[in-house]
Amino acid sequence: MMIMGAEYYQNHVNPDTVFDPNRMAAGIITGIGFLGAGAIMREENVVRGLTTAGCIWFVAGLGIIIGKGLFPLALWGTLLVFIMLVFPVRGRLDAGGKLRRIDDSDEPGKLRGD
Repeated sequence: MMIMGAEYYQNHVNPDTVFDPNRMAAGIITGIGFLGAGAIMREENVVRGLTTAGCIWFVAGLGIIIGKGLFPLALWGTLLVFIMLVFPVRGRLDAGGKLRRIDDSDEPGKLRGD
């Protein structure tokens, strides 16, 4: 069915039609945003899935960048995200903008009112 639709579209498209890749990228980002939102789970004061949602969105953006042929940017972006995932910053910014370290006794994903 999909092949027949693609074939019909290819044979009957107006040759003067201009395809805008930015509209396609906007559709991808919107759709992946909904998928990422579905990966975030909240139970009482515990939030899980933020890293998963961020990774889903990053991979979608990476696909767009590779599709546009920006391979060096894709490589450097992948390395940066890989480093951030392997060596996470264990802390939170306080109201003054200073990084407050979190020790291992804190529960992961736990929301606290400071």
